[in-house]
Amino acid sequence: MEFPEEIWTRIFSQLIPQNDPHSDEKDYPYRPLRTLCLVSRRFRRLAQPILHHTVFMVEARTPKQRGIKLLRTLHQSPSLARAVRSLSLASFCISVEDQKFPDKAKLLDDVLRSLDIPSLLRDQLDIKSFSQEDVDGVPMILALTTAVQHVDITMTELDWHLHISHQLAGSMQPDEPNPPRNYANYGLPNLKHISINAEYSPMNTSISYVEPALLRSDLTSLRLAHVNWHSAWIEAVARPSRTYNLHSLILDDCIVDEVTLKDILTWYPKLRRLSLMCADGNSAVDPDDYDGGDEAPWTWRSGPFGDMLREYGEQLEEFTLLTDFHRERSYAFSTDEDETVLGSFHDFSSLRKMEVSFRELFGQGDGDGRANMDMGLLPPNLEEIVIPSSHGAYFGEAIALIQSHSLPKLRRVTLRFTCGCLWDLMAISEKEIPGWTYLERKLLDKMPIKVRYLNFVKLPIEQNLL
Repeated sequence: MEFPEEIWTRIFSQLIPQNDPHSDEKDYPYRPLRTLCLVSRRFRRLAQPILHHTVFMVEARTPKQRGIKLLRTLHQSPSLARAVRSLSLASFCISVEDQKFPDKAKLLDDVLRSLDIPSLLRDQLDIKSFSQEDVDGVPMILALTTAVQHVDITMTELDWHLHISHQLAGSMQPDEPNPPRNYANYGLPNLKHISINAEYSPMNTSISYVEPALLRSDLTSLRLAHVNWHSAWIEAVARPSRTYNLHSLILDDCIVDEVTLKDILTWYPKLRRLSLMCADGNSAVDPDDYDGGDEAPWTWRSGPFGDMLREYGEQLEEFTLLTDFHRERSYAFSTDEDETVLGSFHDFSSLRKMEVSFRELFGQGDGDGRANMDMGLLPPNLEEIVIPSSHGAYFGEAIALIQSHSLPKLRRVTLRFTCGCLWDLMAISEKEIPGWTYLERKLLDKMPIKVRYLNFVKLPIEQNLL
């Protein structure tokens, strides 16, 4: 029986990976679709649009050339633009004076006229575009991709871009002379995942610049990098007025404190995954402006953070807190190092996976690099724990944790080493940990450091009986 092409297209569409775009799994399994392209010309014709219309990349090395070509392609092929589901874009500017693209002024004008958006917003885009030499092309691409679900942006002019995104998200109520319309690309209604990287900012960018992303009630995952979410900036952000569906929040190289945590956990009651990597505290203050007065750089305090976490965060299922980089780099202005700890996680019955330094859980120890472990502080239903170590510590503690049998559901313990730390694999014997084995992951390049993993994995019951 011959299937119609609509059926084959629907089948092929199910092969697109549905992973969380912010998950740790980066190797998406596109191989089945690529293989189908080799079966026959018909399969190739049906599978290639699904494969290639899903993800567009603008490489940071040549963002302008690729960005302008992408903008032109999407404008000339509306069906292709409607097929885009995931965008990964580096901010790029279109210079009106650039002789390499003599027709770009006409391209911008054509794109603006084609957008199905309120006239007030179109006029605002037009004024912004043609009142300066350099035009940011990212908002134009966003406006053309009406069904986009995942947006990953590395950008410089956060203010300009995100305010336009805010208006596209439906926050602006234009005084339209015409009857109300349902604008096709005036809300990005399918947008579920946003990732914003402000790494080109000289200091961490204020949270107020990414307010539009915070106030999208239909988001399920949000990742922010190099953002200052310190309590001093919270008042500049509008308060949520509705229930939010955010399940995953990742803050990489960001500035936060316990007041930030309270707002996060109360704003997003459905949050299940919270990941925080603390920034270098000195990035909170411009060194040229710091005079040693009352305005001191941000300093991490584990104790107050842990208190707030226990009060508002017991619904979390995954929790990550990385503070090593902050503690090693944050004392150019002050030597007032925090000696507090997070405190007990014993009442976190939903917490299944956590990645927290033993220093934050158990303190500095006796000065020999070893932690004074209290197993009663850990979540009772913990299944996976990742122990970060920048200097090769906590190897013995990981084995002691397994041998204590204090966590009956524990099935994986991972040591994450950085700074090129090595361990003696010959010293690891399966006889030392009955029922467990170990897996070594190869070096992973994460510039400017390399990360190495050692996983202790609990064997299935049937293998324990052999």
